[in-house]
Amino acid sequence: MYGYVQAVAKKRSTTDEILQEISLALFRQLPEHDKDRPLLAWAIQIAKLQVLGLRRDAIRSRIAFDTDLLARFTETWVELAPSESDQTDFLKDCLDRLAGKARQIVHLRYYERAPA
Repeated sequence: MYGYVQAVAKKRSTTDEILQEISLALFRQLPEHDKDRPLLAWAIQIAKLQVLGLRRDAIRSRIAFDTDLLARFTETWVELAPSESDQTDFLKDCLDRLAGKARQIVHLRYYERAPA
């Protein structure tokens, strides 16, 4: 989800803001989620709606995505997200195998987003 929003927002502060809004929307709408539909695909669609709403609110800003482009972008993320999730699980397993300082460095860099 972070990568999807970051690709749309570009700035980290904007990304964090949008993710907070998406998190609230997901929390509020979770009871309406169809259990037969993949959770990630549903969440990305909610994210798309949030991005569109924020885009509408910030029409004077430099957000350059038009509605059609955002729709195609969202469809692509829905298709790619499960494989990204698998990669994330694999990388987490690798991280769990690291010991001590190496694990701490990787954690700080990629989970806490500390500068390189």
